[in-house]
Amino acid sequence: MRDLLPVELRPCRGLAPRLATAIRERGVITRLLCGVALQVSPPLVVTEAELGRIGSVFADALDAGLS
Repeated sequence: MRDLLPVELRPCRGLAPRLATAIRERGVITRLLCGVALQVSPPLVVTEAELGRIGSVFADALDAGLS
């Protein structure tokens, strides 16, 4: 598991909608909230591996969206 370290975020207009689409295309159901936040609702019963997959998908989409 990766450590979460504080980072400075710079505004990136239109990033959230692109991320929502990229994450869905990678198989994780998410939705855009107020145009600026992403929400994911894993099942009530979820394995550690499944949570890791969700995290990896978010990380991959962020890496692709910010590059």
